[in-house]
Amino acid sequence: MKRNDARFMSWVLVWCLAVTIGCSREAPEPRLVTGGSPNDTGLAQKRCTLHQEELAPDTVAILYGLRRFKPDSLKAARTIFPNARTSVLGGCVVLDAKKVEVRYCRSCRTARTLWLAQQARQE
Repeated sequence: MKRNDARFMSWVLVWCLAVTIGCSREAPEPRLVTGGSPNDTGLAQKRCTLHQEELAPDTVAILYGLRRFKPDSLKAARTIFPNARTSVLGGCVVLDAKKVEVRYCRSCRTARTLWLAQQARQE
């Protein structure tokens, strides 16, 4: 019984170290409503690379924590609606900022809505 307890405690220690090391990096600059990473928010972009439309301003939620996406979802986001920007990933360090200003493509958001509806029908 003691051997199993030691093995269990070893796994707990390894898990705690992994979590601590993975999330103890210095926190990134906060993504405020008026700022954020130009790559994530599209603020440096003027036109959609797919639809050639002018990007419109919006304010969206910052999603914190580890997010998992299905491969087909990631592929669709890159190829079908690359500038939908319905949210921004904030990483594992939760900051005070809850929303961020983005620039998005209206056609990409429409394409995302249609793609999500199609996926729901297939399930």
